[in-house]
Amino acid sequence: MTTEKLEATLNEFLHEITIIKTNWIIWNGLREEMQEGAKYEKLLEYSPCFWTVTLNNLLSKTLLGTAKLYDEHKDCLGLQKLINICDQNQTLFPKSHAIIHTNGYTGEQIPYEVQKDICANIKEAREKYQSVQNFRSQLITLRDKHLAHLDKSTFLNAKELYREVALKKEALEKLFETAAGIANSFLSCLSNNVVYTEFHNVDDYQILLTYIKEGKKAYLQRIKPRTNKKS
Repeated sequence: MTTEKLEATLNEFLHEITIIKTNWIIWNGLREEMQEGAKYEKLLEYSPCFWTVTLNNLLSKTLLGTAKLYDEHKDCLGLQKLINICDQNQTLFPKSHAIIHTNGYTGEQIPYEVQKDICANIKEAREKYQSVQNFRSQLITLRDKHLAHLDKSTFLNAKELYREVALKKEALEKLFETAAGIANSFLSCLSNNVVYTEFHNVDDYQILLTYIKEGKKAYLQRIKPRTNKKS
């Protein structure tokens, strides 16, 4: 393992988390905008097939993607494997990073060092990983019995499985935020960088909803029956 490869691995892992969070944010946003009494509640009535499939796919992508982050199979690069890789390659992590601070008033550049402790990072990462054990178990159950496999015991009643497992939204968010925190702590220790795991334009679905609603008004106006004026 080289420093460059480890840094690339951490960055790619964080990119996967960003994609997962994006699906989650859009799913939550669309549901909120189209719920009863909301601004775009009628859109679900206009195109029920499209929106139902879209929402289901966004949620499935979030659940399955998060499950991949915590996959403990020996051939998979899950969070546990990532922690082990960093543990086995501690010599790649510098003990400090040189930083140049520029005084905003005088323009003077002041060098200083940021101390890093990879041993403490690894210990904290393992503790955080263990802290979400119950959430991990719930999610892996959903993955094994429905998301990744068509388990014969739950095939005809998947809704009952989700009620029994009862993985809450807060628990799911805790899982991918924990993964992001651990991966970023290692990246910071390695290169003094972190990745912001959210696209700046993640809410641009609002533009789409606006265009759809305005387009619907224009369409209804265009097909409105014309009445003959009396001469």
